Amino acid sequence: MLMRKRKTILILVISIYIKITIAGLLNVTANGDVTIKEAASGLSTPVYIAHSGDGSERLFIVEQAGRILILKNGKILDKPFLDIRSKVTFSGEMGLLSMAFHPEFTDNGRFFVNYTGIDNDNINTIVSEFNVSPDNPDEAEEKENTILKIPQPFSNHNGGQLQFGPDGFLYIGMGDGGSAGDPRNNGQNLDTLLGALLRIDINSSSPFGIPEDNPFAQTDGADEIYAYGLRNPWKFSFDRLNGRLFLADVGQDRFEEVDIIEAGKNYGWNIKEGNNCFPLRITECNQPGLTPPIIEYSHSEGRSITGGYVYRGGKIPELFGAYIFGDFVTSKVWSAIENNDGSWKRTLLFDDLFPVSSFGEDEDGELYILDYNGALFKIVPDNGDGPLPDPSTTPPDKLFTVRCNSTFRNGILNIDRLTINEQEDISCTLKLTNQEPDVNVKTRIRVLIGKKDILTIDPETGTTDHNGQIQFNITATGKGTAWIAWSLEKDQDIFDRNSRNTWGALVKIR
Repeated sequence: MLMRKRKTILILVISIYIKITIAGLLNVTANGDVTIKEAASGLSTPVYIAHSGDGSERLFIVEQAGRILILKNGKILDKPFLDIRSKVTFSGEMGLLSMAFHPEFTDNGRFFVNYTGIDNDNINTIVSEFNVSPDNPDEAEEKENTILKIPQPFSNHNGGQLQFGPDGFLYIGMGDGGSAGDPRNNGQNLDTLLGALLRIDINSSSPFGIPEDNPFAQTDGADEIYAYGLRNPWKFSFDRLNGRLFLADVGQDRFEEVDIIEAGKNYGWNIKEGNNCFPLRITECNQPGLTPPIIEYSHSEGRSITGGYVYRGGKIPELFGAYIFGDFVTSKVWSAIENNDGSWKRTLLFDDLFPVSSFGEDEDGELYILDYNGALFKIVPDNGDGPLPDPSTTPPDKLFTVRCNSTFRNGILNIDRLTINEQEDISCTLKLTNQEPDVNVKTRIRVLIGKKDILTIDPETGTTDHNGQIQFNITATGKGTAWIAWSLEKDQDIFDRNSRNTWGALVKIR
């Protein structure tokens, strides 16, 4: 899990830690006034949060010992959603580490878990499929279908994250096998599934298939590998707006890092630790083909990184587009924003919280933080978590203002208001600014409530107006999510969320 090789030190940190829950002490930010509020307590070693994407607004909390609990209507249900403690080996970094709901869970009831099991003294990472009970959506069936069983040489560095990508494939984070320094060189070995991010197709065959575009499917290397050179990926996530994959890799002796993962790339472990040679006494390690991290910090700031999410919710506009992540040992949480030159600026958001074991999103994109000591917190505006401001106090042309920078790197979004109220006519203006006069701007407005498309405005193809403004009126007739999207390439599919040249604002209709 996220404990470091110096386990005794970390256990001591946990044992003497005094949990702070006074909101006023937690309100530290330079990105806008935010705080946290407790959403659940009484948990036991929680390590992951997920939502089922079925409109139920439930949160599922994974406990390392082998249970999955449901937070529903503000309460933890008495009966676990799943209890596999008899199958899970819970010790140190081993245990039940994450879960992932099938993208079509509403229809097929399938979900997947990642846990550690010991069989005849052999340690294994096990990825299994379960199904929800047809009689009770808050309970899972007991039948288990094992998808993957990966031998582990040591008890640490299990990785453990599962998540479906926007492509519908299942991604699996695997650590380097453990010990210290990657003694078996698994991070640089394409013939092992350790030290890598895996990508499989659980729909094409049984128990799974290999996506045709996996980078090593047609060449030397394990077919399942999507990217490699990882030490202990403790949490990764997809930006729900554009599909970029952010992964936090726990360091060894000196540095922690965040990577943007792309197919086939080598992220350097154990040649490098972050941007630095490993071990540090090596002075030359700039081998070709190694991809550097986007964020790095030394052990003077933190000792065990916990990956988070790019914030795409609607209640904290100041954080929109920022990557939120933390550190388990020093109990810090940062936000990071990408600059025009591709570098990232990190800002301390919270200090001296608790052992941050995981972040999570709800269906609306609002963010949560897990305290390994046993509580769940939600990141909220410091003025509370109530409804968005009344749009009657804001001129209609200020409801949306979206700007895209000239590098087309991260589509900087500047949203003044996210206020479309139920059963109310709203006049909106979308402003586009493109400083590249030779690039056509193709603008499309699409508003959906739930899965119902209530408004689509298509532009004239290939407009040359590179400083465009579109005005439109909508009547919000329900609650849901609105996509406001645009494209900077004439032939680009405007709703291709994997494209780095397509950007949009995810807006909550309240």
